[in-house]
Amino acid sequence: MDSIINRLTEIEETASSIVEHAEEQKAVLDQEYDEKRRKFDAELEEKTQARIQTIQNKVKEETSKLVEAAWKLSCFEKNMSRDIRSMPGIF
Repeated sequence: MDSIINRLTEIEETASSIVEHAEEQKAVLDQEYDEKRRKFDAELEEKTQARIQTIQNKVKEETSKLVEAAWKLSCFEKNMSRDIRSMPGIF
């Protein structure tokens, strides 16, 4: 009977050691996963910010072009109106 109890105690101790080791491995794997996730998140954030900056630069450039074109058109219209008014008798 004592040998059965001793054997069950050994099995329980072995099982406890296995569980403890598994928990330690899990903790290490959790740390590795968290580190990889943080690295991925940082890289993704960097790429996203770069892409946003590129888009903002393009929008700014295109807006400047449109403003310049609108200004030139406005000047053209003013000049054309002035020129037409200065041509008496034609219009």
